[in-house]
Amino acid sequence: MSLNVGIATEINVITLITPRILDFSVCQEFWEASQRARDRDIKFIIDMARTDAILSSGYKMLLMLGECASKTQEDITVVNCSANLQGELQARGFDRHFTFYISKRRGLKVVSYR
Repeated sequence: MSLNVGIATEINVITLITPRILDFSVCQEFWEASQRARDRDIKFIIDMARTDAILSSGYKMLLMLGECASKTQEDITVVNCSANLQGELQARGFDRHFTFYISKRRGLKVVSYR
């Protein structure tokens, strides 16, 4: 399954819409997105609304994105992530690398971890 990448250049954001199962199959797209953003004032939004599971290689792809693009926690926001997946990401320390945003329709708000 391919990854959808959208770029809104006027507001300097790259939106990555992840597939149902996040794994190594997104490597090419994540690499290209990280290189577009490297050394530029561009932020990432990772939309995980379609994602039901993350394999170990998917966790590595998420880390690679931030590292290769030289981005900080404030530059990468995860949106529409299920509570289950957010818990898995936090258990692996991803809350040090990303800001999580849960839609208000779920009764939660922007959460930044430091």
